[in-house]
Amino acid sequence: MTRPTIAVLVLAAACASAPRAPACDAACTDRRTAEATLDRFAHAITLVNADSLAAQYTDDGAMVQPGAMPVVGRRAIHDLLAPFDGKNVVTRETVRADSVRRLDGALRVWGSWEQEGGPRGGATGTYRGHYVADLVRAGSGADTTWRFERFVTIVGDAAGPTYAIDHVILGAADRDAGMREFASRTGVTPQIGGVHPGKGTRNALASFGDLHYVEILAPDPAQGSMPGNAALAAYSALAPEGWAIRTSDIEATAKALRAAGFTVEGPLDGARVRPDGVRLAWRTLNIVAPASERLPFFIEWKTMDAHPSRSAPAGCTLGAVTVTDTHDDAVRALLRAVGVRAGVAHGDASSMRVDLHCGAKGTVTFGR
Repeated sequence: MTRPTIAVLVLAAACASAPRAPACDAACTDRRTAEATLDRFAHAITLVNADSLAAQYTDDGAMVQPGAMPVVGRRAIHDLLAPFDGKNVVTRETVRADSVRRLDGALRVWGSWEQEGGPRGGATGTYRGHYVADLVRAGSGADTTWRFERFVTIVGDAAGPTYAIDHVILGAADRDAGMREFASRTGVTPQIGGVHPGKGTRNALASFGDLHYVEILAPDPAQGSMPGNAALAAYSALAPEGWAIRTSDIEATAKALRAAGFTVEGPLDGARVRPDGVRLAWRTLNIVAPASERLPFFIEWKTMDAHPSRSAPAGCTLGAVTVTDTHDDAVRALLRAVGVRAGVAHGDASSMRVDLHCGAKGTVTFGR
């Protein structure tokens, strides 16, 4: 049994001494849970034992290390660590929780770590960095405990890029018809966005708030038929065409994805002019391999002041994104690596579903 950290004891005392309040509110309980799980994790690291460390993960948990492909699954994590059993010594391991947030039933924890150790019989050193982790309940009955669904290690002082779903794309054969369909189904009338010169497309937008939005993408008649708009012309109704993950540092993202085994295209510059004359500029990064129709692309905006979610009509929020693909392992590995939560399933045919919550209209689903 491991000893509670000082931070846990201090926090527990603070919660217990609060006047006329429960011993510990929800936020306090979440932090105590995270601290206890991290304390158990740190102890497992000091044992330098693959069985003990792999047991801290869920059956399909992911361990992500700098410059390496994510290792997914408790068995795979065990097999990766087993050759080091007894060969290294960890004299001290500290894993701190700087921030804890509840997210879709999981606890997302950001923090820092510090380790002293080295090869057995050799020189030791001190190593430090940051991490982001997702904790979920696992097991059943008396064996129920919190384990890692994902643990991303970041070496050094930089915390690395931040990631979030930026926007989802609904394809349409005709922009104006797509706008009318969206308004009818959601109660929100999109606004005209602009054209993408050289791409053969134009769009309309609606905001989900909090730097998320939906883009209705359709062929631009003025540019004629082009490779970038041929597939859109076949749509008979609005349907999910793709999605984008926002990154705070696209160069660092490109480097990390290449190191993790992904083949990427970019960063590529993009821009369009809004009807009011404001120019929007961005850079994108596309994943070429492993091949999957449902892998998102990455986007970094030159400035967030003109982000489409800030000016587009609002009224819906983004509920969930679910993708089905024959290459579901690639999609799942990518999302775990960047910490974006979405539903992923295996299927013989590729598909995507987007669920929106739209006030009086309730849940509105596009795709399947």
